[in-house]
Amino acid sequence: MKPGDRFPKFTYPIVTASGEEKWVQVFLEGKFDIGNQMTELFGVVMDISDNYKRTIAIQKLNTELTRSNAELERFAYVASHDLKAPLRAIKNLSSWIEEDIEEIASDDTKSHLSLLGSRIERMEGMLEGLLQYARVSTRSFETTTLNLEKELDDIWSLLGLINISISLSTLMWTRYLCLTPPSCWF
Repeated sequence: MKPGDRFPKFTYPIVTASGEEKWVQVFLEGKFDIGNQMTELFGVVMDISDNYKRTIAIQKLNTELTRSNAELERFAYVASHDLKAPLRAIKNLSSWIEEDIEEIASDDTKSHLSLLGSRIERMEGMLEGLLQYARVSTRSFETTTLNLEKELDDIWSLLGLINISISLSTLMWTRYLCLTPPSCWF
């Protein structure tokens, strides 16, 4: 060692005379003579047990969170794909029925089929939102501006609440974190 060199910090467990385990960190510093020879070694031993235990607890929680997020992402992926196939089948059947009865269908029937088509599209969006939500831990986030009045109208429509009106004194805009489309919130 020469002047200016730093000793590494050492962290390790010790057992006290009472049998209690403690974690300590050791800092060393050398004192040198004119010929750059170390003549003395000073050290400080600091009890870091509480911090060490908290660090270990945080690491365990982070590991569990990572595992849980991976499990959620797998579930969302499987659920989304398991639901997409029947939804595509319903969409195709709806389209075939619409084509088959196009000339004889009443206006109400055409309206109902159109409503079914729009609900299917929304469900596809919700399934995609489910996948996006599950991937929160692997995405970077950005905020965006949205028209809250329009989003509420869309949500009321999705829920089939036709006779609901929204009255805001001014056009309401807000910002939100882009995790999922607002229509997937409910």
